[in-house]
Amino acid sequence: MKKSPVRGQVIFGRMMDSLGGKVRTINGNLVDENKASFAAALAGGNTPEQAAWMTWTGKMAQRHGFTKLLHADQEVSDVAPVRLKFGRP
Repeated sequence: MKKSPVRGQVIFGRMMDSLGGKVRTINGNLVDENKASFAAALAGGNTPEQAAWMTWTGKMAQRHGFTKLLHADQEVSDVAPVRLKFGRP
């Protein structure tokens, strides 16, 4: 896979700037590095709720005003993505 010169956080920020307050939830299906960071946070003794905010998706959600965790899978599967859902007030 060819790497893009545009960083994911820039694309995410532009999307949020464009859609503004219309976005009420962010659903994450974590794979690869995002899933690995969730698993590492769990292995480090964090709860699934804490681990969710430590992922790239969780950090982007926080940066854009999402302060509620509506769902976090409780464990990591070898075959399925980790599912998260963030909301805002």
